[in-house]
Amino acid sequence: MNEIPPHEWISIAAYYKAKHRHFAPGKALEDWLAAEHEFVLKQIHYYLIQANEDGITLHSLHKLADAIGINKPYSLHSKKELIHVIQNATHHYPCFGGEHKLQCSEHNCEWQTECKRLTAKWYSQD
Repeated sequence: MNEIPPHEWISIAAYYKAKHRHFAPGKALEDWLAAEHEFVLKQIHYYLIQANEDGITLHSLHKLADAIGINKPYSLHSKKELIHVIQNATHHYPCFGGEHKLQCSEHNCEWQTECKRLTAKWYSQD
Protein backbone atom coordinates (compact mmCIF):
# COMPACT_ATOMS: atom_id res chain seq x y z
CA MET A 1 0.00 0.00 0.00
CA ASN A 2 1.39 3.41 -0.97
CA GLU A 3 1.05 5.87 1.90
CA ILE A 4 0.45 9.57 1.35
CA PRO A 5 3.08 11.74 3.07
CA PRO A 6 1.66 13.49 6.19
CA HIS A 7 1.99 17.01 4.78
CA GLU A 8 0.13 16.02 1.64
CA TRP A 9 -2.62 14.20 3.60
CA ILE A 10 -3.11 17.28 5.80
CA SER A 11 -3.16 19.58 2.75
CA ILE A 12 -5.84 17.49 1.05
CA ALA A 13 -7.95 17.26 4.21
CA ALA A 14 -7.65 21.04 4.77
CA TYR A 15 -8.73 21.63 1.16
CA TYR A 16 -11.88 19.52 1.64
CA LYS A 17 -12.65 21.34 4.89
CA ALA A 18 -12.42 24.66 3.02
CA LYS A 19 -14.52 23.28 0.17
CA HIS A 20 -17.17 22.10 2.65
CA ARG A 21 -17.52 25.68 3.93
CA HIS A 22 -17.55 27.03 0.34
CA PHE A 23 -14.04 28.52 0.62
CA ALA A 24 -15.17 31.33 2.89
CA PRO A 25 -12.11 33.48 3.60
CA GLY A 26 -10.29 33.76 6.91
CA LYS A 27 -10.49 30.11 7.99
CA ALA A 28 -7.43 28.59 6.26
CA LEU A 29 -5.43 28.22 9.48
CA GLU A 30 -8.42 26.67 11.26
CA ASP A 31 -8.84 24.19 8.40
CA TRP A 32 -5.15 23.29 8.47
CA LEU A 33 -5.04 22.82 12.25
CA ALA A 34 -8.21 20.72 12.23
CA ALA A 35 -6.81 18.54 9.43
CA GLU A 36 -3.50 18.20 11.28
CA HIS A 37 -5.33 17.13 14.44
CA GLU A 38 -7.37 14.58 12.47
CA PHE A 39 -4.16 13.18 10.98
CA VAL A 40 -2.64 12.68 14.43
CA LEU A 41 -5.79 11.02 15.76
CA LYS A 42 -5.95 8.69 12.74
CA GLN A 43 -2.31 7.71 13.24
CA ILE A 44 -2.96 6.89 16.89
CA HIS A 45 -6.18 5.02 16.13
CA TYR A 46 -4.46 2.89 13.48
CA TYR A 47 -1.53 2.26 15.81
CA LEU A 48 -3.79 1.19 18.69
CA ILE A 49 -5.72 -1.23 16.48
CA GLN A 50 -2.44 -2.92 15.57
CA ALA A 51 -1.17 -2.74 19.16
CA ASN A 52 -4.26 -4.47 20.53
CA GLU A 53 -3.41 -7.42 18.27
CA ASP A 54 0.39 -7.43 18.52
CA GLY A 55 1.08 -5.56 21.77
CA ILE A 56 2.79 -2.24 22.22
CA THR A 57 6.57 -2.15 21.96
CA LEU A 58 8.97 0.63 22.86
CA HIS A 59 10.12 0.74 19.24
CA SER A 60 6.57 1.08 17.90
CA LEU A 61 5.81 3.87 20.41
CA HIS A 62 8.95 5.71 19.25
CA LYS A 63 7.75 5.42 15.64
CA LEU A 64 4.25 6.64 16.54
CA ALA A 65 5.59 9.59 18.54
CA ASP A 66 7.89 10.51 15.65
CA ALA A 67 5.04 10.20 13.12
CA ILE A 68 2.82 12.61 15.04
CA GLY A 69 5.58 15.18 15.45
CA ILE A 70 6.80 14.69 19.02
CA ASN A 71 10.21 16.26 19.44
CA LYS A 72 13.04 13.79 20.17
CA PRO A 73 10.89 10.76 21.05
CA TYR A 74 13.93 8.45 20.95
CA SER A 75 15.29 10.18 24.05
CA LEU A 76 12.43 8.64 26.06
CA HIS A 77 13.19 5.14 27.28
CA SER A 78 10.00 3.80 28.80
CA LYS A 79 6.58 2.94 27.42
CA LYS A 80 4.93 4.86 30.24
CA GLU A 81 6.85 8.07 29.42
CA LEU A 82 6.10 7.77 25.72
CA ILE A 83 2.40 7.10 26.20
CA HIS A 84 2.14 10.09 28.56
CA VAL A 85 3.84 12.33 26.00
CA ILE A 86 1.61 11.06 23.18
CA GLN A 87 -1.52 11.45 25.29
CA ASN A 88 -0.56 14.98 26.34
CA ALA A 89 0.26 15.96 22.75
CA THR A 90 -3.16 14.78 21.62
CA HIS A 91 -5.04 16.18 24.62
CA HIS A 92 -6.04 12.78 26.00
CA TYR A 93 -6.33 12.50 29.75
CA PRO A 94 -3.18 10.59 30.76
CA CYS A 95 -4.60 8.52 33.57
CA PHE A 96 -2.60 5.32 33.97
CA GLY A 97 -0.20 5.07 36.87
CA GLY A 98 -1.64 8.28 38.23
CA GLU A 99 -4.83 8.63 40.21
CA HIS A 100 -5.39 5.13 41.63
CA LYS A 101 -9.13 5.65 42.13
CA LEU A 102 -9.86 6.52 38.50
CA GLN A 103 -11.45 3.63 36.63
CA CYS A 104 -11.00 3.18 32.89
CA SER A 105 -14.75 2.77 32.55
CA GLU A 106 -15.24 6.36 33.75
CA HIS A 107 -14.10 7.75 30.41
CA ASN A 108 -13.68 6.58 26.84
CA CYS A 109 -9.95 6.14 26.21
CA GLU A 110 -8.43 4.23 23.32
CA TRP A 111 -5.36 3.44 25.47
CA GLN A 112 -7.29 1.36 28.03
CA THR A 113 -5.81 -2.02 27.12
CA GLU A 114 -2.20 -0.90 27.32
CA CYS A 115 -2.79 1.35 30.32
CA LYS A 116 -4.20 -1.59 32.26
CA ARG A 117 -1.13 -3.67 31.40
CA LEU A 118 1.27 -0.90 32.41
CA THR A 119 -0.64 -0.10 35.60
CA ALA A 120 -0.69 -3.77 36.60
CA LYS A 121 3.06 -3.97 36.00
CA TRP A 122 3.60 -0.69 37.89
CA TYR A 123 1.57 -1.86 40.90
CA SER A 124 3.36 -5.22 40.99
CA GLN A 125 6.69 -3.41 41.40
CA ASP A 126 5.52 -1.51 44.51
